Amino acid sequence: MSYKDSFYKRNSRKLGEEVCEEYLDSKNITYARYGFDELDRMPFGKFIMIPEVLRNSPDFVIMHTKATFLEVKCCRHNIRLKLADMKSYDWWSDFLPLNMFLYCTSKREYVIIPYANLKKIAQTCEIGIYKDNNRKYYLIQWEKFGNRISRSSTE
Repeated sequence: MSYKDSFYKRNSRKLGEEVCEEYLDSKNITYARYGFDELDRMPFGKFIMIPEVLRNSPDFVIMHTKATFLEVKCCRHNIRLKLADMKSYDWWSDFLPLNMFLYCTSKREYVIIPYANLKKIAQTCEIGIYKDNNRKYYLIQWEKFGNRISRSSTE
């Protein structure tokens, strides 16, 4: 699977969310699914009728030492963070702190990082454009993230 594949093929399995839930369960962290799962609930043509900021709602609400949002991103080699999505994340960050759970399938590693830190890293990276929708994204090399955790070490 590649970022060049169709939306439905790229999202046919929510591997990043599965790994995230495994992590949360292993740490006994209370969480609730929050964001839309448009693949199960409505056709894409209807889904895009919802304002973008709502479509980009975080995947989870975490109840640990305080309530926070958690957004999951999965990649094969590098994170592609859409500039348009960042506007939504900025908006959501006004309500609760937003953290990002990033999972790299080729390395079987994940990292949890505050969105504000991810945003700072992203703004130092090159910008690419998706060919299918002309959306701009920051191309963030996986190696830019410290404190990566190997999934095999948590299984």
